[in-house]
Amino acid sequence: MQPSLLKKIIFSLVTVLAFFFFLEIGSRLGVRIASWHHDKAVHVQKERSKPAGSEFVVFVYGESTVFGEPLPETGFVRQLEFYFGQLFPQTKVRVVNFGACGMSSTGVLETLQRTIPQKPDLVIVLVGHNEFLDPRVQPPRLSVVLQQKSVFLRELSRYWTFFYVKYFSTRQERLLHEYNRIIRKTFQQKMAVYRSNLVEIIEVAGKQQIPFLLCTVPYNRFWTPTYHKDAETAKDFKELILRANGLREQGKVPQARKILEGLLEKDRAIPVVLYLLGLCYDTAGDYKKAEAYLSAAKESDEYRIRVPDAFNEFIHQVSDQKGVYLVDVEREFQRQSPHGIIGYELLADNCHPTPLGNFYIASTILRVLVQNSLVPGKASLDPASLRPGTFLKAAGFYEKNSGLEKTYAMQTALYHLKRYDPEGDYLPYKYGKARDYLEEVVRTGSDDWMTWANLATTSFFSGDVRRGMEALERAKSLNGGMIRVDNEKTPGLQKAMERAGVKV
Repeated sequence: MQPSLLKKIIFSLVTVLAFFFFLEIGSRLGVRIASWHHDKAVHVQKERSKPAGSEFVVFVYGESTVFGEPLPETGFVRQLEFYFGQLFPQTKVRVVNFGACGMSSTGVLETLQRTIPQKPDLVIVLVGHNEFLDPRVQPPRLSVVLQQKSVFLRELSRYWTFFYVKYFSTRQERLLHEYNRIIRKTFQQKMAVYRSNLVEIIEVAGKQQIPFLLCTVPYNRFWTPTYHKDAETAKDFKELILRANGLREQGKVPQARKILEGLLEKDRAIPVVLYLLGLCYDTAGDYKKAEAYLSAAKESDEYRIRVPDAFNEFIHQVSDQKGVYLVDVEREFQRQSPHGIIGYELLADNCHPTPLGNFYIASTILRVLVQNSLVPGKASLDPASLRPGTFLKAAGFYEKNSGLEKTYAMQTALYHLKRYDPEGDYLPYKYGKARDYLEEVVRTGSDDWMTWANLATTSFFSGDVRRGMEALERAKSLNGGMIRVDNEKTPGLQKAMERAGVKV
């Protein structure tokens, strides 16, 4: 006798439900095991009232800046822990880094919800640069509720987001036009998601009665904005831009401004034009206008890998709540930058701090902690007396055999080269900065093929074919023969050789 249709349907539903039940159980078990083995998330004493001499635990959440890019050994979390020991030698302090490259405020919220039950003594959050890297907007509310209830769905969403960002949304050089179209459509939604996530992050920490430090997010004013064809307003746009930039570099600022202001009359929001006007005013010593134009260039740049000003404005607004303390990193960077304009002294690229920049993040956090008596015991030093060289010396950053200085310079050079598009970036700053960092690698005494292959790339992009061929031959010699020109270790080499007319 054949089973009825109803029985078949019931059996199928039970099978599907059982399948997802075991997936959920397996996911919960996997997350529990991962947390047990995670060296950054070992169990923390759950009681808020701790005996004298017990550990003071700080949880830090955020993006690649928190993780420590481009060199975690000199990141601000490492420096924070080091200088904590100098300020509070009588207190045993542990700083736990939950930062992850590419993490957005949604990821921070999920990580916070998962880890906050461990009852740290202090929470620090710095996030904002990655909100627009994933072109998708926040999922419908039903999906959010399901993810909150189901570990399996939450983990599935997390891994899907990771792979989506890693293998799709970061290929912006080829997908830039589509990316810009999506961002224009979803900009306000992304802004709302960021604000909503910050409010919920604060509420989660508030329910646990844990002091919460919220950091403003600095960005590099001198990072070149991306140019794209939609912004072109004249047939000879590229030639005019290059001419204006050449005049500026020769000190002929009035002539350069005349060209740029003429272009601006046709379109008030061309990022590269606003950017060059900012450089003109910087050269002329009018730093207030320089800051205004450089910030406007960033705001109109649709390739949003720098935080919008509205994010920092919102951080200021929500930091007046009880238990929330503002760490104004952006203001401190302005204070420590020449003429108040944040540049490459403190930020190695568009957003990742230099070792010096990381020091100022750490010292600003410590100043807020001391001013508000958030750490048990009295500080043995004034935070203003701390110096960045103390940590860098202890970390061995400048020691020839440590390799830290070389790694930092190489990682930063590769970051610039990966984000240089010769078809859209008319100005030579990205590959010029990459060359500066590669020459630092050479000065450290390093002589490996990758350094010279990338130096060849910067030479070909700049039009110096002879120097490029010399560097390329040296790279081949060091590598024992031929090298791959489309390797991730040599980003842009193939395109640079084609551009210079060199046979690949």
